[in-house]
Amino acid sequence: MTLEEPTKDARRKARLEKKRQARRQEIVDAAQQVFRESGLEPFSLSHVAEALDVSEATLYYYFDGKEDILFELAIAVARQDQRHFLAMIDDALGGAEAMVALLRGFFRHYIDDVDTMVLVYHWMFSRLQDPSRRALATELLRPLRDALVTRLREDRTCGRLLPGIDPARRTDAFLVQCYSLVLAVVRFKYHKWTTIHPLEAFAEDLARQVYRDLRASLLEPE
Repeated sequence: MTLEEPTKDARRKARLEKKRQARRQEIVDAAQQVFRESGLEPFSLSHVAEALDVSEATLYYYFDGKEDILFELAIAVARQDQRHFLAMIDDALGGAEAMVALLRGFFRHYIDDVDTMVLVYHWMFSRLQDPSRRALATELLRPLRDALVTRLREDRTCGRLLPGIDPARRTDAFLVQCYSLVLAVVRFKYHKWTTIHPLEAFAEDLARQVYRDLRASLLEPE
């Protein structure tokens, strides 16, 4: 065995892995197309295979199954949405305003697209027992979290933030609250009260109440 052989073998493995990742991405892209066209409930591997003109067995060569593909799809969709939400945080007046802007963004984005909400929140966040998946979800949320923490620290610098507030801890608590509130809005969508009280009005009432609570708990009185 020469010294060059391990290097050649490593290069060959790297090329194969690159091809494998490219093929996985093609499958995720096709899955996203199927999801956009049919929604979550009718989503099936047979439809993904048909879109790629391959057999279902080929999909199992690259993924463990439907749940594995849906998790990767949830990550891909959430990454696309992330840029939109970061812009909302950047445009807000301050930390509390950025939090409510993000919450309103979640509401508006998902009210008319519940399948996407279920995909992102259920298929990603309900499957975090796996350390690798938990790491992916944490990586995905970090830019939003860091942006909110930065805005709260700016509030502290300019004297808006109440003494003793920890921006990082307060942001973590708010993101958990966001998750619960988005779920509440989605559940409300399927309730008979929506014929009396429109869903958009319900979501806006929640956002206003959250803003009042944030101003009272975070900011110095004006």
